[in-house]
Formats: sequence, C-alpha cells, structure tokens
Amino acid sequence: MKNENINYIHFQDCFGKYIYSKETKLITFNDTIEFYISSASNEFIQYLISTILLENNIIRLWNNEAKIEKVEILKEPEFNEECEISTLSPITVYSTFQNQFRKKTYYYNPSEPEFYELTKQNLLKKYQAFYNEIPENNEFEMKSIGRYRERFMIYKKDFIVKAYDGKFLIKGNPKLIKLAYEAGLASRNSAGFGMIKIN
Repeated sequence: MKNENINYIHFQDCFGKYIYSKETKLITFNDTIEFYISSASNEFIQYLISTILLENNIIRLWNNEAKIEKVEILKEPEFNEECEISTLSPITVYSTFQNQFRKKTYYYNPSEPEFYELTKQNLLKKYQAFYNEIPENNEFEMKSIGRYRERFMIYKKDFIVKAYDGKFLIKGNPKLIKLAYEAGLASRNSAGFGMIKIN
C-alpha cells in the first residue's frame, strides 16, 4: 500500500531562450519558459494542477511572478528492464564525513562505483518509504554512456553542490526504474536534482 504522506515532488531547471549577464549574474528569459514537475503520487500532481496552478494562474519563480499559459500532462513512457536515460537536471551523489574539526562532504562522480551504489540504495529507500514495503526484486544497475558533464550548482543561496549531467544505461526492476523517473535519482530531488527522461 502506498504511503500518500510521502509525495516526492520534484522539479527541474527552466527551459527557454535567455540572456546571461556576467556583470549582474542574472538570467533574463526572452520569451516563454517551461519547466517540469514530477511526483510518485498521481493524486498530488492532480491536486497541484487543479488547486495551485490553474486556480491562481500565477507561479512565483525565485523573486519573480510568471503567468501560467498552459499545463500539460506528458504521456508516461514504457518502463522496461533496460533503457537509456538522459538527465534533465544533474545528479548529485555524496557522503558526509566527520573529522575532529568539522563535517566534510565528498561528491562522487560517474567514474566511481560509489556513485552508482549510493544511487541504488537511495532509490530502494524511496521505494520502501513510498510503498511501505521492500521490493521483491531489488535489481538496479546503472552505468554512464559516453561523456558526462560536471556542474557546480548553488543550493540555498550560498551552498555549492557538485552534480553531473549525462546519459546513462539503467537495468533492473521496471518498478524501480519507474520510481526513478517519477521521483528522481540520488539526492536532493526536492531541490531539482536528478530528474531524468527515458530516451
């Protein structure tokens, strides 16, 4: 049975034509923009659309108000035991260590096996939390395809997060792959990290 109190809302970077100012470090969008929101709970998405997006018709992005012109629900892709994915927002995987002076965060990259193992463990925890059960089939493998891009993202104004964009091949339980698509891969999904698309 699903735990409806855990909604794993997840949003992604905005898409659109823009101008970036090196002096002010501001992004100015020239016209319309679009962004994606996903959740493992269909009920939550329906609630979000009907009560927040369509009723208000205005959404606040950072310190700016934007008028909503259209809301579209995308067709769900097929979730097979093997598929190729691309990141819509970068994936961040890390461990935090405590030494005698302070905590230190180490970010793993796709060339390290810990990147994939921690991503899998995070996904299994999401599954157990949302469905209130351990998956009968916990198979999930992931590997990088070609080059990946390192990105440094500002989180909560002054905290820098290291994350990675790229293409990956994932194999395993289609239910886990579906959850990865809906809730995001690895950490900080509610902050916009780890959103993927099925190629």
